Amino acid sequence: MNIAAAIGHNNPPPADMARDEFDARLDALLGENGINRTRIDAVVASAGKAVCEDDEQAGRCGDLIRQIRSLSGLVNQAHSEVKAPYLAAGRAVDDKKNTLNAPLDAAKRSVDNMLSAH
Repeated sequence: MNIAAAIGHNNPPPADMARDEFDARLDALLGENGINRTRIDAVVASAGKAVCEDDEQAGRCGDLIRQIRSLSGLVNQAHSEVKAPYLAAGRAVDDKKNTLNAPLDAAKRSVDNMLSAH
């Protein structure tokens, strides 16, 4: 039986939930900074049209780079915040697996050693 699809289970798949959590957190961080998601597309489009042939244009390019860094920082912050509990859960599963495998591995080594000695 697939535990994730048990009767009465109405949650979307974990990957969909994670993407939705990321979108919500990013939108919140952007909103806290007075920005909406369309700003990311606008900055990327501006970078595609950027020209740097004089000091004034160089200044605008510098401003654009600062905007890109700021937006990238917010995306990375949302990523880190949303991913942290999933990483912790993965580590908990790894620890459980390792705890269960340790005596099995030791038992296998013991029998392997006896077989090798024979």
